[in-house]
Amino acid sequence: MPDETVGYEMEYGPKAIIPDVFGALTAIALRTKRILLGTCVVDSLIRPPVKTAQITATLDSVSNGRLLLGLGGSEAGNHEPFGVPTDHPFGRLRETIQTVRLLWESNYGNRVNFAGNHYSLKEAFLRIRPSQTHGPPIYVAAFGPKMLSLVGELGDGWIPFAHTPETYGDRLNGPIRRSLEKNGRSLGDIDPTCIVPMSISKDGGRSQREAIQVAKTYLVWSTDNMRSLLPELPHPGIRQTQLKTLGNLPRLTELSRRVPDNIALELTVSGTKQNCANQIKRFIDAGVRHLVFAPVAKDEAHRARMLRQICTVIARL
Repeated sequence: MPDETVGYEMEYGPKAIIPDVFGALTAIALRTKRILLGTCVVDSLIRPPVKTAQITATLDSVSNGRLLLGLGGSEAGNHEPFGVPTDHPFGRLRETIQTVRLLWESNYGNRVNFAGNHYSLKEAFLRIRPSQTHGPPIYVAAFGPKMLSLVGELGDGWIPFAHTPETYGDRLNGPIRRSLEKNGRSLGDIDPTCIVPMSISKDGGRSQREAIQVAKTYLVWSTDNMRSLLPELPHPGIRQTQLKTLGNLPRLTELSRRVPDNIALELTVSGTKQNCANQIKRFIDAGVRHLVFAPVAKDEAHRARMLRQICTVIARL
């Protein structure tokens, strides 16, 4: 495995391949019958809401209702090279969720209207409906206070990364719970999810070292979590939606080297089977109901082996 730059190499390096998520999920849907199909997460600004609504309704229909839709506010690295506006990520995400849900319920005889600050609908409808009655559940990628409040207002789930069990529980039982209660909802109304770097083997020390390097990258990408866990480090202070650009990568790479190994390890599920079981239990106790594993693997065969191993760990919990 590469050293501290591993996370950046995986996403931005010359060998990185990132296909369109909906095309890839359609291919998977056609070859499977039971597994859930999830996006973690789709940048809500890169496509107009009507296109997001249409393509997700199509995929949910093709897969017979197996789609989970993860949506995030934005990421400047996805926008600036292509001339996509990056302003008002919170408002645009909120209105994307609202308009997508309206369009999922629409048809020729039930046209919908919406007048927002960023998007609008006028007698609009789709010519395809999702299989799920009210459309796929929407998981909100949220870190800062405004986005966390949006989980409680409109989310069916929460899908962050770069959390320890303690910081996860703090956000879930703090701002998210308060927003849920404000909107007449409870924790039982959402699916709390978390993305974690995962590495498992008999050589627990090696697996932990490999997962730690990815966890350090995850952490410096998250302004709010970095400030909570390591307030003494001089983080750039840029909001998360504007942080991950090619111009900032050298600075973030250097910062990731200063993240202590013991802190980064807390963000992972890694080591031996027993190490992984212990950490999964800690995340469950913090309120996570749905862990999304990001295997730190050298190739597809290695990734498949680790996923099989972690499944045996989960089965024994």
